[in-house]
Parts: sequence; structure tokens; C-alpha cells
Amino acid sequence: MTRPANNRVTLPAVLFLLALAVYAPTLGHQFVYDDRALIEQNPLVTRLSAIPSLFVSDLWSGIGASRSADGAIEEAAGKQEYRRYRPLLMASYALNYAVDGVNPLGYHLVNVLLHAVVSVLLYLVALEVGWSQLGAFVASALFAVHPLHTEPVAWVAGRPEMMMAVGVLGALWCHLRGRQAGAVALFTLGLFSKEQAVVLPALVVLADACQGRIAWPGRAFWPAIFRRYGSYLLVLVLFLALRTAVLGGFQPAPYAFAENPLEHVEGAVWLLNVLKMAGHYLWLSLWPAALSIDYSYNALPLATTPLDPGVLWAGAAWGSLMGLGIWGWRRDRRMSSAVGLTVLSFLPVANLLMPVGSPIAERLFYLPLSGLCLLMGLLSEWISTVTGRPGRRLTRTMILGLGVAVVLALTARTIVRLQDWKTSEALFRSAVAVVPTSARAHFLLGSELLGKSEPKALVEGVKEFEGALNIYPDYVRGNAVFANNWGVTLMKLGRYEESRAALESAIAKRPGWADPYQHLGFVYMKLGQSEKAIETWRTDLTLAPDDMLVRLRLSRLLLQLGRYEEGLAEANAGLARDPEYASGHYNRGWALQGLGRLEEARAAFEHVLAMPGAPEIAKTEAQRRLLELPAPSTSRQG
Repeated sequence: MTRPANNRVTLPAVLFLLALAVYAPTLGHQFVYDDRALIEQNPLVTRLSAIPSLFVSDLWSGIGASRSADGAIEEAAGKQEYRRYRPLLMASYALNYAVDGVNPLGYHLVNVLLHAVVSVLLYLVALEVGWSQLGAFVASALFAVHPLHTEPVAWVAGRPEMMMAVGVLGALWCHLRGRQAGAVALFTLGLFSKEQAVVLPALVVLADACQGRIAWPGRAFWPAIFRRYGSYLLVLVLFLALRTAVLGGFQPAPYAFAENPLEHVEGAVWLLNVLKMAGHYLWLSLWPAALSIDYSYNALPLATTPLDPGVLWAGAAWGSLMGLGIWGWRRDRRMSSAVGLTVLSFLPVANLLMPVGSPIAERLFYLPLSGLCLLMGLLSEWISTVTGRPGRRLTRTMILGLGVAVVLALTARTIVRLQDWKTSEALFRSAVAVVPTSARAHFLLGSELLGKSEPKALVEGVKEFEGALNIYPDYVRGNAVFANNWGVTLMKLGRYEESRAALESAIAKRPGWADPYQHLGFVYMKLGQSEKAIETWRTDLTLAPDDMLVRLRLSRLLLQLGRYEEGLAEANAGLARDPEYASGHYNRGWALQGLGRLEEARAAFEHVLAMPGAPEIAKTEAQRRLLELPAPSTSRQG
């Protein structure tokens, strides 16, 4: 098909700029949710030399030794069900870090640029498989502005969706143009960014079949098939083998019930709910008025009967879509290719073939939505043809105006939704508003509020934790992060016995996680159980030896008990790791004073006073202890 030369550049440029303009507000956003774990507290992205190791590591491998406000890092690190193999994603973060450290601007800019590239690639693929310029442009414009994409684009941790889509759509475009080497390279990029790219071989076969490019069985059939598709299958097999070796298995262990209840129901109930959740994706595609970062238990109550409205809608919607694809095979195979793009790319993330960690996650429909947008492009072509006939100019104008209104409405909804992604607190508040029956949404908001110092935030955080427990009473027993954060909240409220029970539950659930030990030691101390506090903090330090706060508390408690040698050992251990640790110098002086080594104690206290960065309280205490010491001359005579 010959196309006007000026449109070959103009329309893709318009699409690119459209995507940039709509998502430009994210450039002023901060890191939210998992962004902080994956980037701010991940040593593997802070140096380019670590990039080779990313290909033999899982997504969370560099994060286990860190602490976070909500503890989500430790909950994920080393836990089999959270393991993911996304080396190119992590390499992209490392490149971002090399350019501008942890400045969120650069990371958000890359996400927006990737989305713009995907929008253009969808336009190019549509042209290759038979869409007119009008149809391809409409489809890609809808894709560029659709509110369902706010999660993958506005969330830095959502980047693998765009990288995967670049790989899949780019490979499909290269394949259709006969550029096999480019297709294989882009397919590899997609796979090593996110596993969902495994659908590419099926998509290229579907595209070839729809365009009549497959010579069906004959003498040269199998050699031709191998030449055309063998390289994709070889790359896929090598990727799956490497991924399985790195992760120690093909399929992750089951997720907790509170995160993905679909993994804990069976038989007909499981199938009904897989269908119900799949239907919700189509509903959000058509009516993205209520969007949420969380759809875990009990955001959408589990269906127990085929007459559940969500199940009925899902059956009708997906049935109609599949029927359209079958009907189009004889009438217009472009319909079949569009439906196939949605269905095939959705299968790996539908909780049907294997669990994906959540009943629904809006980012997972990033690539599948492109097929629905292509169908809208075909509809625009049909409307243009019908209303272009003589005497229908008014109808054409009205329909054109309606189409523009739809695009503007979607754009406005996207811009409004982007406001929720400015901060983690705003994001979690929006989730609680949209899915108030989600236990995890309340938990996430409560954890975020817990990290604030204002009394009002603490009171509200307690309310959110209690809301989560009302929805899912087993949260304390079944989720270490929840138990830890609830225990910390109770500790701040002075409810030490309840706090102890919650923190002990967190340790029982995740004994290798340091965070609960830190807080439990403090609770034991408040309860007057000094020996338990000492034992607990020593366990913490075996798990997180750089935790200077725990080392300070342990050293101080030992000194309060008159165990000066042990207190001195802990103070010295802290100073060995951080020589500028003012409180460590103070504790060292205190221990030396208790041991009668007065001149050394004096030097330690004077060192604290001379440190420009020492906290005022440390300086005040050091000054007080200096006054308690005998004069230097008296000390020498003694």
C-alpha cells in the first residue's frame, strides 16, 4: 500500500508527542511503593559493574540486607514466590543511576519515552498488517492516552511492561518486514525484560496466517517453518532454561492468600474467579473510572456461582470478543489478528496457566489492550467509509466529534489519575477509596502513615490497620510484614503486650528478617525483660550487622545493667563500622568510665563534644559525664 510520504513521519511524530504530553506530569513525581526498594535501597543498581551479575540473579536479590519503612523489602527478598527474572529491567535502572543517581526525574522520563515508543510501534505494526493510516492512528492514539496505562507508565517499577511491549511489537514489525535478525534481537530484549514476551512466536504465526504467508502442509512445509520460526523457539528455550536455573524452578511457590486468593481455591470456584477477574480487565478497558494499585483479597469478592454478575459479564464480554475473532477469519482477518493479540498476550498473566501474584494488576493488561485499540481502529475505518458516502456529511461530522470527545475524555481521566501517583500516600489513599473492601489496601496505607511522625498520622494508621484486620483477621498470623508493622504501631501506642505478640508472630513467620527483632527488643526492654531484649537485639545484629540503632540500644542497655565490658565491646563494634558514630563514642566513654579507665573515658567524651555533626543530646550527656569525672591531675595522682 502506498502512503503519502509526509504522513510516514508526521503521524508517528504526533503519536510520540501525544504520549509525551499526556504523561509529562509524571516527571515531577517521586518514587512510590516498590520503586524505593528496587532503586533507592538496591546496591545492585548503583554500579554499572554489577550488570553482568544481574543475568544470574533474581529481581530482589540485591535488596535483602536493607530496611524500609513498611518492611516490604525484606518480605520479598529471598522469598520464593516473589522471585522474578528481569535482568534487562534492572540493567536499565543501573543505567539511570549512572546518569543521575536516585533522582526520580530520569527514571520517570525513561518510562514516558518507552510508552511513546510503544505507541508508535503499534501504529507501525498496524500498517504492516493491513490497517489504513486512519485506523492505525486512531488505534495508537487511544493506546497512547488510555487511563489503564497509568500504572505501568507512572510507576517506575512498572517499566518491564513497556520494555516487554517494545520487544514484542518491535519484533513483530521486524518479522513482518523480513528483518529476521532485528526480530530475534528485539524478542530477546522483551524476554529478558519480562516473561510475558513468550507470546511472540504465537503472535508471528498468527500474523503470518492472517496474511496468508504460511504455506500449509506440503513437501517444503517443515523446512520453511523451521527457517521462519526456529530462531524464536531457540531463543525461547534458552531463556526458559536460564530463568529456571537462576530461580531454582519454573513456577514460583504459592502466594499468600491475602495477596492472591485465586491460588487457594480449587475446581469450579477457581475457574469462575479466573473468569471474573479476566472480565474486570475488559470492563476497565471500556470504563476506566475506578482504578487501583491493589486488587488483592477482598477487593473483588470471590464468586461462588456462575450467576455472579462479574462472571456473567466476563463470559459475555470474552465470549463476544472470541466470537468476533472467529467471525472475522472469513470476513476480515484483521479482526482475528487484533483479537489474537489481546487473547494471546493476556494468557500468560491471566492466572490461568500459572499464578502471577495478584488476581488483577492493571499493568498486566498493557500489551493486551493494544489489540482492543486495534479493533477500535477498524471501527473508525468502517465509520469513515460509511459516513463518507454522499449525503452523510453531517453524520460524519457528528461521529468525528464523538470520537474526539472520547479521546479527550480518556486523556482527562489519565491526567486526573496521574495525580494519585505523586506519592505513595496518595496512591494508597486512592486504593482504599476505590476498593474499600481490600485488606491489603488498608494495610499499605496504614504502613505508609506509620512512617510519619505526626500523632494524627499514627491515629489514622491504627484505624487503617484495624480496618485490614476487620476484613482479614488472619493478617497478623499469615503475613510477616503486616504483623511487624502492626506490632510497631502498638508499640508506639504503648500497648506493649499486644505489640510483643504481633512481633513474635512476625518472627515466627519470617525468622530471617531483621526488622521485627529490632522492635521486639525495644518492647522487651519496656516490659522489663532485659535479658530477652539483649538476646533479641543480638539476633538482629547477626542478620543486619550494620544496624547502628540496634547496636546503640544494645550497648546502652548493657551499660545500664552495669555490664561494662559487653557494652564497650558493642560500642567498639559499632565504631569499627562507622568511626563518626557520635553515640558510639559516648557509649564507649560511658563503658570506660564504668571500668575505671578514666583518662580514656575523658578522651571519648571530649571527642563527642568536638564532633560537628554530633546530636545535641549526645553532646549534653557527654558534657554531664565530663563534669562527673575527677580533675585530670587528681586522676593522675590516683
